[in-house]
Amino acid sequence: MTTRLVSQVIVSMLLLLAPGSLRAADFVSDFGFVTTVPDGWLILSRAELKANADLFDNLVTTPGLEGADTRTIQAVQAQIQSGKMELLFRTEGSSPGFVDNINVLKQIGKVPKAAELQAFCATSASQLSAALGHPTTVHRCELAKNVPSPSVYIEYDGILAGTRSMTYQIRKSDNISLVITATASNATADRVRPDLESIVRNLKLE
Repeated sequence: MTTRLVSQVIVSMLLLLAPGSLRAADFVSDFGFVTTVPDGWLILSRAELKANADLFDNLVTTPGLEGADTRTIQAVQAQIQSGKMELLFRTEGSSPGFVDNINVLKQIGKVPKAAELQAFCATSASQLSAALGHPTTVHRCELAKNVPSPSVYIEYDGILAGTRSMTYQIRKSDNISLVITATASNATADRVRPDLESIVRNLKLE
C-alpha cells in the first residue's frame, strides 16, 4: 500500500514545479508504456522530479499529513527523490489548496487473480488505514475492465481529508506491476475518474 501514498503527500509541492513542465498529450513513459493523456494535464518526468529532489525534503512536516505514518512518508520521500515515479497534475479545476494529480510507479508484485480478489479486497481497508494513519473506507475493489493487461482497480479515501484516491494495479510481467493512482478532491473526483480511465484504456505496454 505504500506506493499509493505518493500522489497524496506531494500535492503542496506541485505548483512550484509547474512552470517547467510540458503540456501532456501522447505520453511515452519511462516505465515501458505509451498512452494518450487528455487535455488539461501536465507531466513531471522522473528526471524533473529527481532534479528537484530538494523540494521534497522533510515531507513529514507537510500540512495535513500529521496523522500519517512517519516511516511511510519517509519511504515515499525516498521514492520521489530517487526518480522512481512520474507525475501528472491538472492545470485547472482543482480545489483551493489541492492539485488533482496522477502518479505512475513500477513495483515488484503480482496482480491478484480473480480467485484471489476477495481476500485482496478484504484486507485492503486495514492495510490502507495503517499506511494512511486514519480509518480508511474502500469504496470499490474489483477486477478492472477495458485494460490491455490483467488489472485490479481500488478506490478509497485519500490521506488528506476530503480527497479520494483511485488506483489501477496493472500486470506488466509475471512479477512486475504498474501502479497508476489518481488523487482528487471529493468535489472533482467525478471529473478526474474518466480521465484516469481514458489513460488506462489507451495504455500500450512496450
